[in-house]
Amino acid sequence: MLPIAGTVDVTIATASPVSIHGDLYLDLQVTVDGGSDATMLRVPAHVMPPGDDGTRRVPAAGDRLRLQVLLGQVDSVRFVES
Repeated sequence: MLPIAGTVDVTIATASPVSIHGDLYLDLQVTVDGGSDATMLRVPAHVMPPGDDGTRRVPAAGDRLRLQVLLGQVDSVRFVES
């Protein structure tokens, strides 16, 4: 479960792009570090950091992310390198 506010590290189980009324989102199934239950999130694609080519990077299974959460909503994302 995500905090109401703060930073949390997660591991991606699945990531699926979805378009809603022309806006791009990512449906993410994640496990919060230290937890065992998966959590589903819908994250706006614009909060994902750009890759080396400048396009938004879609995470893959096994990727680790650091999420900044405000009022239960993800407002920024960083990839965590192992």
